[in-house]
Amino acid sequence: MRQPDRAQPSKWILRFFHWYCHPDYLEDIEGDLIERYERNVQKKGIKTAQWLFFYDVLQLFRPGITRSLLRSNRSNHYHMFQNHFKIAWRNLIKRKLHAIINIAGLAVGIASFLLIALYVFNELSYDRYHQNADNIYRVVEDLRTDNELLFQAFSSLPMGPAFADEYPDVLDFVRFRHRTTLVSNGNTKVYEGNCYLADSSVFRVFSFPLIGGDPRTALTEPMSVVLTETMAHKYFGNESPVGKNLQIDGEYYLVTGVAADVPANSHFTFDILISFITFSAKNRQLEEVAWFLNGVHTYLLLADGDHTAAKLSANMSDFMTKYIGPKEDAFRMYYDDLPLQPLTSIYLAKPRTYENGKRGSINNLYILSSIALFILLIAGFNYVNLTTAQASRRTKEVSLRKVLGVERKVLIHQFLGESLMISFISMLLGVLLIVVLMPFFNDWLGTPLNVARLNHWYVWLSLLGFSILLGFLAGIYPAFVLSGFHPLLIFRRSPQSMHGNVNLRKILVAGQFVLSITLIAGTLLVFDQLMLISNVKLGFEKEKMLKLDFNGNSNIQQHLESVENELSNIPGVASVSAANTVPGQHPTNIFSSVEMEEGKMVETNINTNFVDHTFIPNYGIKIVAGRAFSRDFTADDSTAFVINESAVKHFGWASPETAVGRAVVQRGKEGKVIGVVQDFHYNSLHYEVEPLLMHISTDALRALSIKITSDNIPAVVAKIEKQWKALAPDLPFQYSFLDQDYDYLYQAEQHLSKVVSVFSSLAIFVACLGLLGLTSFSVERRFKEIGIRKVLGASVSSVVFLISNEFIKLILIALILAIPITYFVISGWLENFSQRIAINPFVFVIAGGGTVLIAWLVISVISIKAAQANPVDSLRNE
Repeated sequence: MRQPDRAQPSKWILRFFHWYCHPDYLEDIEGDLIERYERNVQKKGIKTAQWLFFYDVLQLFRPGITRSLLRSNRSNHYHMFQNHFKIAWRNLIKRKLHAIINIAGLAVGIASFLLIALYVFNELSYDRYHQNADNIYRVVEDLRTDNELLFQAFSSLPMGPAFADEYPDVLDFVRFRHRTTLVSNGNTKVYEGNCYLADSSVFRVFSFPLIGGDPRTALTEPMSVVLTETMAHKYFGNESPVGKNLQIDGEYYLVTGVAADVPANSHFTFDILISFITFSAKNRQLEEVAWFLNGVHTYLLLADGDHTAAKLSANMSDFMTKYIGPKEDAFRMYYDDLPLQPLTSIYLAKPRTYENGKRGSINNLYILSSIALFILLIAGFNYVNLTTAQASRRTKEVSLRKVLGVERKVLIHQFLGESLMISFISMLLGVLLIVVLMPFFNDWLGTPLNVARLNHWYVWLSLLGFSILLGFLAGIYPAFVLSGFHPLLIFRRSPQSMHGNVNLRKILVAGQFVLSITLIAGTLLVFDQLMLISNVKLGFEKEKMLKLDFNGNSNIQQHLESVENELSNIPGVASVSAANTVPGQHPTNIFSSVEMEEGKMVETNINTNFVDHTFIPNYGIKIVAGRAFSRDFTADDSTAFVINESAVKHFGWASPETAVGRAVVQRGKEGKVIGVVQDFHYNSLHYEVEPLLMHISTDALRALSIKITSDNIPAVVAKIEKQWKALAPDLPFQYSFLDQDYDYLYQAEQHLSKVVSVFSSLAIFVACLGLLGLTSFSVERRFKEIGIRKVLGASVSSVVFLISNEFIKLILIALILAIPITYFVISGWLENFSQRIAINPFVFVIAGGGTVLIAWLVISVISIKAAQANPVDSLRNE
């Protein structure tokens, strides 16, 4: 195939010079390049000529060759830019109100978006700081009984070692077992509730850096312990604790390491780590065969993340058959699956029972992300709307400049430059607002957000890209549409025909109020749900209930009745009880046998709380059948069980009365149901009330519940403390109030309501700013019309109605569109609660009516001023 005699050079480089170089020199430069290119084609071939052509173009950047041409061109461009900047600045100064509205609205929108984005990114960042984050998985359990499926975060003691032995791709494992311990050193004596037994591999699997001690040996020996930096300072002051002893639950442990405090964005944290071998040395048999002692959280370090996890999941049935089946075949059917949870998904995953640490809500993040996007869209709609509306007033300026010879591309650069300048100013102002408001935001929500998170190249690149995009969208109409009009057409057209795309502006106005009404209605519904949570009848009394921990101290357990009597005699104390868990804490789930029809015993797992004789009356829990525990019946200590109404329904009994007398066997304790209590929410309202079994077990009691009747709570607490120190001088007086602990369960929802309410208000503020600007523009556009109407006898109210009518119609349309959006979003959020409100249609009436009222007030401010103006001022030039 014959090659052509000549080929076209790479013109894309020349196009750059067509734009950049002065027109007077383009012909000479291009001619020289083309001639040299053609000579090289003849001498050296097309490919070599192309490379030489590219090299010749690059030489134009070298000093001395085209320096004078480029210097002249740069000077022209500098003066052109300077001229564009001056015109843009003068336009801002000339129209101060519109400039302030544009910049303020966009800055508030950007700041709001960034604040919420930082919060959302912080929630998404949990556990990602670990070096092996993508390869760490938690083993959890799906347990099946005869009539239910249980989802637990727990796993059993042998699972970690068994996985490591069975699969080479399991590089390592670590187990955590929670303990609440009495820690003391000198005069400092505290119950530490954030203490864990941990395998020595914890520092190989997780990235918890030690600032003292050797991570390879820190937890390899029995009776060794690692403290966090905060705990080290708490018990040893400024001295290094490494190599020193610390008393834990009456035994001395050697401090072998000090770890940096665990970052806040961790799905679980610890204050103290005790070597797991301390437990293993005393419970070696349990560690080998206790496949149903589900009291640890097991994490696996896999060789290849998702790939290895998928392979292990595919073989899980064989694993369970091999390790669990032969050992406890009678219970094999109760293991349904052992799912593997990626570490980075645990925090936002649906919570399981016996979770370790706090959990977030992915639904809340969806709502907050939607709010952030809504506010940004509202601000963007406003900016585009106002910019295009104001640009239509510059048609005569455009035509005059075109008549004087200004090229269209110069006008395009001018309009786009002005729009981009406002966009950049707003972006910088928005970032400044973030810096100023961040400390207040953190104090208000208790979040650990840091402005330093903005100091990443991708954040600034995103902000820059958004500013350019927004500036381009806002400037595209004046830049490309107005600059394309022929000057004569501009002068001949009627003024009304040159005010831009009115329909587009109406769509944007309606869109921003759809978003605003959705936010208002959503906020009201969130508040309604929180009010329901606050006021719902829980089935027990939580007000003025002081919870006093004694952590299962045997001395208190043995003398419980006398301790309760001494505390009950304090003035202002009504009654005292003890239990293993109090409402708000998840009770233990225990395998039990329950008598069904014809004496048949059915095996099941049921939530169990160990209580004393006074627990039920102390909490005001209502008995619906049978009786409560009583010291008058000595057999209650060893044979009595009390269940709730949900347990009656769960077992299919006809009524609470038919449940009384049923046989129950649990961990060797045989007895009968003596009573049924009314359902009470011993868990948070995120969960349905589940079946519950209660019985007397003094050895399992861990906390006292003291009911206070006096209004002078501090004085009563002081008396309780004094009496406690007399009764238990070796134990700390560590207490909390149940209502505060229970309310803490809804902290995520409380934060959500605060965020939604504030940013909904900001959304309305930004929308009203835009409405103020558009009303002002509308009044200016119809200034002469208003003057003529007033001359013909129009009243102030009729003029106000004339101007506000079109906007009010748009808001009513927005209300209609907002209703299904809000209903869909809130319905999904309400699925997180067992007790939830019905969505009241009146909420939309309030949201729509409030929005209309606010909008009408904003419109009226400008409209009344225009209606009261002297018509002579608007008609004197006609």
